[in-house]
Amino acid sequence: LGPSSLGLTILLLALLSLVPLPGPFGVIFGTLIVLTAIQFSLGERRLRVPRILYRVSLSRRFVNLAIEKGQPAVRWVEALVSPRRWLPLSGRRARAALVVPLVALALILAIPIPLGNFGPAASLIAFSIGILFRDGLVILVGLAMSIAAFAWTAILLVFGSVLASQFSLLIGWV
Repeated sequence: LGPSSLGLTILLLALLSLVPLPGPFGVIFGTLIVLTAIQFSLGERRLRVPRILYRVSLSRRFVNLAIEKGQPAVRWVEALVSPRRWLPLSGRRARAALVVPLVALALILAIPIPLGNFGPAASLIAFSIGILFRDGLVILVGLAMSIAAFAWTAILLVFGSVLASQFSLLIGWV
């Protein structure tokens, strides 16, 4: 995949994070996004993965189906983005700064908070599209979305703990 592999990896992992899967998937996807974001910030041009993953392959049928189903979304995104727009936000110097929100969002994904994945995942999707197309305006939108995601996560954590304490009082656990 070359230079697109880092942005595409973040995009795919963020899309998978939108699916409400039980179990440790948030931790797995979040950890993989953190590792990819660190490679991105270090200026890597392509994704580096363990050798064992080089042997993993997808069936041609699955890939063709994914391409077929994804084409309308790709066309819609391509109509919105403009490559190399606001280049200072998508250039090499910006990579080091972008690791902070990318890692923070990935860590939030790893926390099992009910209704807590949508904001961080949507922010990561915007970031990855901005990275893929080198569109600084889309990256700026991702930054704005990440602020909203951080606020939403804080609200969920605060009110979740208040509700849990009230519930425990109600049933006599405290």
